[in-house]
Amino acid sequence: MEPIIFATYVTDENWLNICAKPLEKSFKYFHPDVPFRIFLPNEVNGKFSVDPQANIRNLKPLLGKQLRDQYKKVILLDADQIVVGPLNRIMEEDFDIVGIRNNTDWNTAGGMQGFCTPQISWQMYVNGGLTGIANYSAWDKWDHLNRNHLPGVDDEQSTFNELFYHFGYKSSLLDPIESLVHYGVSAPAPSWVGTFMEGDKIMIDMRGYIREMKIFHPAGGGYIAPCTGKFSLDEWFPKDVSIRIKEIIK
Repeated sequence: MEPIIFATYVTDENWLNICAKPLEKSFKYFHPDVPFRIFLPNEVNGKFSVDPQANIRNLKPLLGKQLRDQYKKVILLDADQIVVGPLNRIMEEDFDIVGIRNNTDWNTAGGMQGFCTPQISWQMYVNGGLTGIANYSAWDKWDHLNRNHLPGVDDEQSTFNELFYHFGYKSSLLDPIESLVHYGVSAPAPSWVGTFMEGDKIMIDMRGYIREMKIFHPAGGGYIAPCTGKFSLDEWFPKDVSIRIKEIIK
């Protein structure tokens, strides 16, 4: 069995070219020897055609189960992201499940209001943009939760939170609020002007907490993804940061 794979998925060719491929390039910039898989539109839509319960809101465990026999750790990334720093901790750490915070220090999730549940606080609720599992049976548990979860907001993300916190798995939160790193869901857009370079690292000032950015993820279902061309990296970031991101995805 191989140690780890990272993967993403898209449902149409447009998203393949404007999101998934730049994401793959950014990942390979930092980890050229680590496997990265893009589930292509025909593969994803094929799952929908053979499984009447499958949809874009509960897809991830189905993809994970396809990879778990070959790889110990399977890390799924939403396609509307850019890796901007090395992800070595995910490869080195021992865990059953790994995740990142959904809500920023402003209690927002990207440009949206943050999420929480009565059982999971604002600063512990995890995001669906990076979901990693190294426990073989946990993929089945997540799939079961999805198939028996009442429809609602962010179904798959909500069930991942249940899996992460409520079933006794060894779960690793990569970016607790006191940490010095920033993964996944980004603060509201105006804060990105607070990013700056420190050597070859992209840093972000989060209300006075200086953190190293690992992944840039605007969130919101990709409609504000930097790869769509609807927004410009030059408008979002200081010039030197924008240049660095373009270098990573070229």
